[in-house]
Amino acid sequence: MNKLKLSLLIFCISSNLFGNYTLSSESTSQFIAEHLGKEKVIGTFSNMSSNIQTSKIVQSKEDITSLLLNHNFELKIPINSLKTKNKVRDKHLKSRVFFNEKKYPFMTFSKIDSISPSGNQYIISGHLKIKETQVPIQLLTNITIDEHDTNTKEIKLF
Repeated sequence: MNKLKLSLLIFCISSNLFGNYTLSSESTSQFIAEHLGKEKVIGTFSNMSSNIQTSKIVQSKEDITSLLLNHNFELKIPINSLKTKNKVRDKHLKSRVFFNEKKYPFMTFSKIDSISPSGNQYIISGHLKIKETQVPIQLLTNITIDEHDTNTKEIKLF
């Protein structure tokens, strides 16, 4: 059985004055997958998209953390952005045998809940949908926020 672990999610949020927050095209997600129970494959997805609507204007790191934890959102992840540093493997993963990129160009993560069991660690729960299969998934994360300018924040979920 293939096991998928989303171990790192980095995305940038840019905002406008109306409380509309979107992911930038610099967003990436790293994954670790076991292949035949022997080999661990590390790869990335990039160019993810999402939009979070809120009536509040986010100004601080605490506001951003609150936005991520208290608002549900859907992350759209393009299959064609998959990279594992092995072009033959990437082509195989995008083919009909695995992700079937032509029929299913995106997979999605829908955030539905989050809790803070201790300190800076959070559990973000949601559904990961790949092709027609949707499975519940929980991501144990730490949230780190770096400010690039007044409108763009880089958020790392480890």
